[in-house]
Amino acid sequence: MNTVCRFIPPKPEMDHIQMINFIYEVHPTLLSHMNPCPVYRVHLVTDGEGEIQCGRFSRKVKRGDVFFLFPAVSYGITGDRTFRYMYISFFGIRAAAELERLHIEPANFVFEGMGQLREIWERGLAFPDEVLDLISESVLLHTLSAIGSRHLEANPLVKDPDSARIFLQIKAFIDIHYAEPELTCQTLSEEFSYTRKYLSRLFTRHFQIGITEYITTVRINHAVALLEQTRMPIAEVALRVGFADPLYFSRVFKRKVGIPPAAYRKQTGVRT
Repeated sequence: MNTVCRFIPPKPEMDHIQMINFIYEVHPTLLSHMNPCPVYRVHLVTDGEGEIQCGRFSRKVKRGDVFFLFPAVSYGITGDRTFRYMYISFFGIRAAAELERLHIEPANFVFEGMGQLREIWERGLAFPDEVLDLISESVLLHTLSAIGSRHLEANPLVKDPDSARIFLQIKAFIDIHYAEPELTCQTLSEEFSYTRKYLSRLFTRHFQIGITEYITTVRINHAVALLEQTRMPIAEVALRVGFADPLYFSRVFKRKVGIPPAAYRKQTGVRT
């Protein structure tokens, strides 16, 4: 069977879960080096064994396990020659809220023995494109429901709903306004009337990185997409993602990705 990759048209509603793609990766690219993840991803391991690095946490996975990746959290994937998985990419305020509700986070990103989900995942890929957005969201929600029914007792619901609400509001604001160079922890502190220390602690709790690092990671993730998908000059890419200084952008990009933006674009085969 060949790799299946099906893309889903975007929806404008901010409070919905936006589905991006539904993929059966029969020849997965294994990433021994850390790579930034731009969106949420849920994976179902169909064969073999592997090891997933999510931020500073590492877990082994095998057939029937489910694991998640998170926006702004770097990851690495290694596995044996039989390692295969399916995954769904998604984002949105509701997506963050549902994962928060179930305590699905970088410190708790692998759920073992979920092989009973394979049938519904495989059936979902067989539906026509006209309903793929509905089906992929249904598969995602079914997966979250199965995890919730098994793990809520061990991982109780969030006891601080106000904190979760604040986090989601600020994260959504960053995800929308990342391209504004004046967006900083200080301006967010003034915008939402919370101290910089509180905001940084809030993001560290959810993503294991501070708010300034989150802003930087979101910008670099968007820069990666522009470098891969356009011939836009690197200086313009820097401006488009919120860096007023292209040289500073190049230094930050190299720190996050491992190579300068020009080398990264060359590696992808995009000609300027």
